[in-house]
Amino acid sequence: MNDKIDMHLHTDYSDGLLSPKQMVEYCFAKGIDEMAITDHDTVEGIFEAKREAERLGIKFHTGVEISTHMNFEGKFIGLHLLGYDIDVGNTKLNGIFSYLRRCRQKTNERVFELVESDFGIGREEILKSKNTDYIGKPDIGRIMVKKGIFVSLEESFEKYFNVGEMARINRKSIDIDEAIDGIVDSGGFAVLAHPAFIKIGERGSAERFSAVESIVKKVKSKGVIGIEAMYLRNEERETEFLCELADREDMIITRGSDYHG
Repeated sequence: MNDKIDMHLHTDYSDGLLSPKQMVEYCFAKGIDEMAITDHDTVEGIFEAKREAERLGIKFHTGVEISTHMNFEGKFIGLHLLGYDIDVGNTKLNGIFSYLRRCRQKTNERVFELVESDFGIGREEILKSKNTDYIGKPDIGRIMVKKGIFVSLEESFEKYFNVGEMARINRKSIDIDEAIDGIVDSGGFAVLAHPAFIKIGERGSAERFSAVESIVKKVKSKGVIGIEAMYLRNEERETEFLCELADREDMIITRGSDYHG
């Protein structure tokens, strides 16, 4: 598979650091010749990125990453769904984004309260750090790094965002069937993002591999046609397993870095 493809990139229209134009320029500098912007629950950065990609001669795909959930063996699990070659003006899809935006804004109020209480970083300071109204935990983590509270974004998640009450504040999701329906209605196709990182069983365990295989088969039956088998943070055996699984299930394979800047 062409290693000059990156189909999973986030800009500052969601929780990435770079603007859409800067992200395309970054990809061009890295020798990427085919790419997709897949911001969380929004397509607002697509237009700027597409213009720049066309200027630089990079093959560009419209995309999005949607937070979903699915009932699996009697309990709900979180799954991220990538939608590609979508019509960004589609009414059904944009209705989903509007709903998730309202939910995120409500959830963020509690995040802002905790961050101000724990570190004295106020809501206004956080909002001023972005050119868009999307605020994710990585955006706040970057402010903390600049202030010297943590040495890296990774440390902010390890020691703060992924523990205690903050860890229980998660991005709102929708039923996977609704997300697939929106993607297909817009003329696009759905791919399961980073399957090796689905939170079920210990990473690398036989339990997780077995569960991932069952989940992939289930989402395929719902209309998902591909899996992100080539993922930057995969271990080699995870990539091998997912590529073999995709081949057995006759599903497409996508490659993505999940780069946030």
